[in-house]
Amino acid sequence: MKHKIKSNYVKWGITTFVVGAALILFNLSAKNIVNPNELIIKTVDVLMPFIIGFVLAYLMTPLYNASVRRMRFYMNRRGLEDARTMRIAKPVSLAITFTVLLALFALLLYLVIPELISTIADLVVTLPETFDRVIAWMQHKAEVYQIWGLIEEAFQNSNEKLLDWMTEKVLPASMSVMDGISTGVMGIIGALSDIVIGFIAAVYMLASKDIFAAQTKKMCCCLFSSENAAKIRKGADVINQIFMRFVSSNLIDGLIVGILTCIFMNVVRWEYAMLIAVIVGVTNLIPFFGPFIGAIPSIALLLTVNPLHALYFGLFVVVLQQIDGNIIKPKLFGEGVGLPSFWVMFAIIVGGGFFGFIGMLLAVPVFACIYQYVGYRMGLKLKKNQMSTDLDDYRDPSLYDMRETKFKGIMHKLQQMLKKKGNENNSGEEDIKETEKGNK
Repeated sequence: MKHKIKSNYVKWGITTFVVGAALILFNLSAKNIVNPNELIIKTVDVLMPFIIGFVLAYLMTPLYNASVRRMRFYMNRRGLEDARTMRIAKPVSLAITFTVLLALFALLLYLVIPELISTIADLVVTLPETFDRVIAWMQHKAEVYQIWGLIEEAFQNSNEKLLDWMTEKVLPASMSVMDGISTGVMGIIGALSDIVIGFIAAVYMLASKDIFAAQTKKMCCCLFSSENAAKIRKGADVINQIFMRFVSSNLIDGLIVGILTCIFMNVVRWEYAMLIAVIVGVTNLIPFFGPFIGAIPSIALLLTVNPLHALYFGLFVVVLQQIDGNIIKPKLFGEGVGLPSFWVMFAIIVGGGFFGFIGMLLAVPVFACIYQYVGYRMGLKLKKNQMSTDLDDYRDPSLYDMRETKFKGIMHKLQQMLKKKGNENNSGEEDIKETEKGNK
């Protein structure tokens, strides 16, 4: 007797077959055709102007908002309508904001570029002299310890190997070096074009940020319930506050540290004052490890002039970071981003390992957002279970008391063992004395 196959089974079978075939094709294409790393790099490269524009617009938002509020206040006092006030205040504030940005960028180039060119020219002159001084010092020490002959013999024996290495390795590699230089020049041109396009994109983003915010709010209300949409908006506000507090405080702190470094180096009349001040100020944006990262190239530059200057500069960096960490940063950051010191170090190491310098810059606020979200979810869960959310309620007050009791118990047992051993020694000495008396 034949059974008729139900149509639902046929539909599910066809659906399963199509889904499986699609997954197999996607897996093959992902492995053999598209490299995920290359795809990510290409995507970031294409979107780089918009990323730069978003960063510039985000950094200039406080100045733009303050300018709009101030102009709106003055115009409303003069009796102008609010709609007309906003039509005038927004474009004028936009012009003021990007005029300030261009002025700061031009000032930075004016201060850094001549110093950088002068530094490169000085290094071209001083490095050979420094190398000659080092060779002369090595020769003097070698003659003192009578090993210069061995060094000369080693140099003569290595001449033939050096020539072979030059002809076989260096000359063929010079072509790749030229290719690398041309690639670097094209990369610089591409970076400049990204900055220009990003600047234009920042103008449009900042001018349209109210529309973008309203569209995002509308989309949240469309996709989620009213309660969830309100939670998302609240979370976005918290993230914005964390990032804005961290970025603004960090920029001001880096500026103060750079100015203090420049003032100190100009007072003591050391070389490369402006360039080193910029290096120290920029690397100071990285929490925890930034001062050490900036001190290394600065000390290397000063070593080409005077080793004592490099030593004194290292001591100055240590003192400056103590002042910055204990006086300047607490005043600027206030409560900070709500992240303990261990997690700050953890975030910087992980962010730098995965994303380099940019990862080190953004690791702390990103991890602070994650840290606060986890704490928020834990608090909701504990409140739902009618449990305390105070961390002190979960501490063990008898932890150190128990360890102290154990330590006292161990010390008491050790004293008893020593006392018992002393008694045994004393009894042994008494037995020896009695034996000696008996022998006498």
